[in-house]
Amino acid sequence: ISTRDWSSDVCSSDLPPPLDLSGLQAAVDAATASLEAVVRAEGAEPAERRRLLVAWYNDLAGVGEQFAMLETMAADSGRPLEETPAVVAKLYGRISENDAIDADLERLCRNWIDFARRRSDGVMLVGQFDSTRHVGPYWHTTIAIEQADGRLRPVAVISRREPRAKPGDRVAVAGVVFSGDMVWAADCSRLEAQVPAAFDD
Repeated sequence: ISTRDWSSDVCSSDLPPPLDLSGLQAAVDAATASLEAVVRAEGAEPAERRRLLVAWYNDLAGVGEQFAMLETMAADSGRPLEETPAVVAKLYGRISENDAIDADLERLCRNWIDFARRRSDGVMLVGQFDSTRHVGPYWHTTIAIEQADGRLRPVAVISRREPRAKPGDRVAVAGVVFSGDMVWAADCSRLEAQVPAAFDD
């Protein structure tokens, strides 16, 4: 065996295996499918639309849970996530493009963090970015979610990665709930439609 082949084998054997995105991908696929079901149900009976909305939010919470697991695994293996995975960014884009569900999503977010019998601790919150600061190895961020009476309720967000947003931005926070007023975030990013890729001439 040549020296070059030997060194290549050593280096490749030292590399950790690629991160397994299958759980996150499956969760995003489920959330995307249930979002499409909600969009198609515009004009449906109120009870049926409510059922679809609850199913959709359960799937969004599943995305938060899977994302938090992946982010922890990445950090523990010395490969912290530097960017929001493309599958999640695409989901953010789909949510941002559907203005008609904004009020429903805000209601579902505030209900979920107060609901004592959640099926999981996963969460996806949509709110207004307020401020952030570096505290030791983490970022402490405050977002505000709108209450039924119009008041803004502050929620503390703890994350390893600096939020991709500035004050006043509408953001999505994906992670797990510590309490009604605190969330561990795998991601906190501006909620915006995806920019289409440019076509080659």
